[in-house]
Amino acid sequence: MPARPDPVEQLRSRRARPLLPAATPLVVVAGAAAGGVLLSRLGEFSDGDALATMALIPALLIAWAYFWRRNRLSTAACLLMTAVAGVTVLGTGFAWRAFPQNDLGRYARRSPEPVAIEAIVLAPPTNYAAPEPSPFRAIPAEPRLVFPVQVSALRNGESWQAVEGRCLVSVSGAGIELERGQRVRVFGQLRRPSPALNPGQDDAAANARNQRRLAAVWTNTARSVELLDPTQPRSGVGLLLDRLRRWSGQTFDRRLGEESATLARAMILGDGDHLSGELVRAFRQTGAIHALVVSGLHVGIVAGFAAVLAWLRLLSRQQALLLGVALAVSYVMLVGGKPPALRAAVVGGVLAAAALGHRNALSFNALAGAALAVLAASPGAWMATGTHLSFLAAATLLAFSSLVRAWRETHRSSALQRLIERTRPHHERWLHRTGVALALTFGATVAVLIVAGPLLAERFHVISPAAIPLAPVIGVTLPTVLLSGLSLGAFASLEGIAPELVIEPVMGCLAWVCQTACTALTTSVRFAEQTPGGWLPIAGMGTARLFFWYGWLAVAAQVWLHQRAWWGLTWRAGLAGLALSISGSWLATPSQALRCEVLAVGHGAATLVSAPGGIHILIDAGSLGDPELVSQTLARALWARGVTKLDAIMLSHADVDHYNGVPGLLEYFPVRAIWCSYGMFDAVEGPDDPSAPATLQRLLATKRIPVRRLQQGDRLRLGKSGAGLVVLHPTDLGVVGSDNANSVVLGLEHQGRRVLLPGDLESPGLEQLLLQEPYPCDVLLAPHHGSRRSNPPGFSAWCRPQTVLISSGSPTPATATEYRTAGAKVLNTFEQGALTVRIEEAMLAIEPFHKAPQR
Repeated sequence: MPARPDPVEQLRSRRARPLLPAATPLVVVAGAAAGGVLLSRLGEFSDGDALATMALIPALLIAWAYFWRRNRLSTAACLLMTAVAGVTVLGTGFAWRAFPQNDLGRYARRSPEPVAIEAIVLAPPTNYAAPEPSPFRAIPAEPRLVFPVQVSALRNGESWQAVEGRCLVSVSGAGIELERGQRVRVFGQLRRPSPALNPGQDDAAANARNQRRLAAVWTNTARSVELLDPTQPRSGVGLLLDRLRRWSGQTFDRRLGEESATLARAMILGDGDHLSGELVRAFRQTGAIHALVVSGLHVGIVAGFAAVLAWLRLLSRQQALLLGVALAVSYVMLVGGKPPALRAAVVGGVLAAAALGHRNALSFNALAGAALAVLAASPGAWMATGTHLSFLAAATLLAFSSLVRAWRETHRSSALQRLIERTRPHHERWLHRTGVALALTFGATVAVLIVAGPLLAERFHVISPAAIPLAPVIGVTLPTVLLSGLSLGAFASLEGIAPELVIEPVMGCLAWVCQTACTALTTSVRFAEQTPGGWLPIAGMGTARLFFWYGWLAVAAQVWLHQRAWWGLTWRAGLAGLALSISGSWLATPSQALRCEVLAVGHGAATLVSAPGGIHILIDAGSLGDPELVSQTLARALWARGVTKLDAIMLSHADVDHYNGVPGLLEYFPVRAIWCSYGMFDAVEGPDDPSAPATLQRLLATKRIPVRRLQQGDRLRLGKSGAGLVVLHPTDLGVVGSDNANSVVLGLEHQGRRVLLPGDLESPGLEQLLLQEPYPCDVLLAPHHGSRRSNPPGFSAWCRPQTVLISSGSPTPATATEYRTAGAKVLNTFEQGALTVRIEEAMLAIEPFHKAPQR
């Protein structure tokens, strides 16, 4: 009689066999849908394309049925997935392009215009704390409130006309309390979100469009927001949850310290009110931002409470699954349906449904089903970096857990070894389990960093080694903050009902635990941020390499699941692709062109000069806007152009809108020298001077960056290509006048071509320059952001430019007209983004970032 097969060995053998594609159908469907999403965004999808796709889908389905009935399953599957991609193209294309004819965004331009609207508040305002005072901030910042609205009417003269659409309302200052469902009238400035204007810059317009918003309204005072029908009673689940969330936040404010209460609000309720920019920056740079904002991790911890009850044998498996889903849904409702939490709830619901249906819940198939559910609920979500990171992390952890499980099965201890382990002292077993847990946490964190690191580097330009040691800290403190904070809120609801002698000690204990965990987390994050090597700025790997990396990962995952015999070939192909990518960048012929790129920084100035031989000079680096924002914009543009170091930063004069991005750039790039005029730091009064020039001077001294002073007549060679800079103004003594009058004026010369860069030059320095011998040029960067005070007729007559570039944060029609009258072509960074002058083989070309003006 044959021996009965061992069930354990049968299970191991079945798990070791590769899966057939039919075993993970949703993975294939999700892949087809992803292809459809990409196709819908690759270009203009016209009405004709939509009609053709609509006609093609039924034909594909008929062909699928035909081949399926004849058992030609591979062909049928390809046709069906093509139809899925077509449906996705239609759905996402419709969500991206289809807006009502009377949508508010159709009345908006990029230049702000006065507007009055009536709208319904969709969510309570979010309070953003004012940034810390800085000498590099040209305009003092105020706290602001932001809330979404559904617009119903737009004032047109003395009448109101019906409009539709959503928009964000931003109010400077404080002193306004709004609730969901209230009708408001807002007087402010209407404008379109700005598209990306520089290489590597985030596209705010596309991000808003993904959320079905085409416009924003800004006002500088709360008095511009008028509440309509303030006495009208309102009800609803959303309003009740808003009030519960506000009451919970007030409980944290009463029971916890100021910083701990602010942190608890953010981590538990998703309420980022009054979070300091410094704290958010520390969490972002150390890779701990997922702990600060409500994300899938938070939802998983709350839902995991049901798993703990099941582990304690207090609930059955089915009861625990149902309770976990209920807890996840309740928590998502409490935090107001934040997109990351909502995605996690959808994922959890799909996984729970798979488990209740006796399917493998922790599988790529279930994860793909969750991704499809997210796509159906919010088509724009698939284009968000947060969605990409969420599913990448989930897939990585799923693969890691599968590998750990497989390793444990192949290294399973014998019954005797397990018996010996159970007889060991409790502390030894506890230490062993703790060590295993730490090792698994370390391994999982490293795996997520390897898989998601390229996307993080490309999108956020930072890599965070500190995330590895912080992972165990977050693993302990985050669940502690969540559970103690939620319990504190639950017990606070019993105040006045239960005896005070019972409630107060419990609430005091919970508050102490929550505050201690918050303090431990913030202390660890700040220490990690300040530790050398805790975070590193990085250029990113480029879009092409990013697509190759994740394309190879997708192929590798499919090979591992379905064709493991090809695994060796797959990883060798990956290594070959990596080697070709690296060698291609090494062996590429260096460009012999000189590039002078005027970057779009609003009302400010930043011009990148890249000469043959890898010489990079940044002329000015500032804006009237937020210093951190302008430094990030410039850094992204430089990285996108392949710049990893700066040979010099030239500061034309001491106006803060020309150099407030320098401190941030010094964190991201090695800078060999600073060039400036003799009068740049003349106003510094001493070592304790708090002014911006003095602060910058101290920073340069701390970083040991040499400062070279320039004067009229100096010539600066840019490598061996023959390109150079000539200083036309001022002398070492300067002129009696403002900083603008003493702006450094540079002439960029290469192969007989000239580009004139005059900074913010104005009278009396302007008159002194015009007394010199004329300097004919091909391209002029208009002085002082295109201001008419820079004498456009006289200046253009002196230098006779063929093209005038204007670096400005708004249109300059009057100045543009004067330069056009002089015979020059005029381009503005506000309308066409970064403007690149390219000189090669004595030929000059100008390449705007946007060929069509962005108005």
